[in-house]
Amino acid sequence: MKLLIFLFAILLTVTSANAQYQHDSIKTDKGYIHYYVKGQGKPVVFLQGGPGYSSAYMKPVADSIKDIQCILIDYQGTGRSDYGNVDAAWVTNLNMIKDIETVREMLGIKKWAIVGHSYGATNALHYGVEYPQYVEKIITISSAGTNHQFQNHFSESILSKISMDDRRRMQELRSKDAGKEATGIGEADMIFLKGYFYNPEKIPLLFGSISPEELGSMFNPKFNSAYWTNADNPKFDINEKVLKTTIPIRMIESWQDPCYDGRQWVLNEKLNNSKISFINESGHFPWIEQPEKFFPLLRQFLEE
Repeated sequence: MKLLIFLFAILLTVTSANAQYQHDSIKTDKGYIHYYVKGQGKPVVFLQGGPGYSSAYMKPVADSIKDIQCILIDYQGTGRSDYGNVDAAWVTNLNMIKDIETVREMLGIKKWAIVGHSYGATNALHYGVEYPQYVEKIITISSAGTNHQFQNHFSESILSKISMDDRRRMQELRSKDAGKEATGIGEADMIFLKGYFYNPEKIPLLFGSISPEELGSMFNPKFNSAYWTNADNPKFDINEKVLKTTIPIRMIESWQDPCYDGRQWVLNEKLNNSKISFINESGHFPWIEQPEKFFPLLRQFLEE
């Protein structure tokens, strides 16, 4: 059973900030790339995780920074850019960053800063090594890294934070729904989210800035499935390329993040121009669990 009543109650707290974004799109051979722009000043693009999430949940991060031009992008196959034709053949890391570059060209931006969360941090680093001439700096948040090694421990880290009763309930729900098309955020999804948080009671805040029309397309499981079905994607590894970059890189990590496994620290030590800062008592979404620590740190990194 979907938790729509619960989530819609939360969504009553959505502010008018969403309406301030100018929504536009770019025609492609698969449909359109939808993107959103707000404000004036230094351009900063905010990249979401997944693979398969829309840009909607990144709005609170983007909205926290004043005097910049905020840019959000729904990659083809995600959010409003989902036209129901997701294919494993074209759901690749390279095509995601090509979508980012297509938006930059359309907006005529000469150089921008990139803020990426989770798998969006991977896309930020990948974009940086492929299009370094257009990147002022990269800020990663709860980074998934430069390859897929995090997958070796990620699910186990999530499950270690979920009670056995919740695990059994999640398994029951997923067995019941096996073979059915999943849409929206279901009860099993909400249980799994507990493993992303240091304090699960703050999970509702994750949805507090997402409008009702955006919630239904917040995650496309077909995109995620197509990504992992593509035999080339699990082999993705840009570590050596990233180590050669001179782009300033700043990292924000949380000690209790299931993605964190020390590789982020090692990468920071080896990079030419990098800093890493840690937030305690926080999981995968530090702006939700520790906003008083996260937002000043993000602003500091953007202003350096």
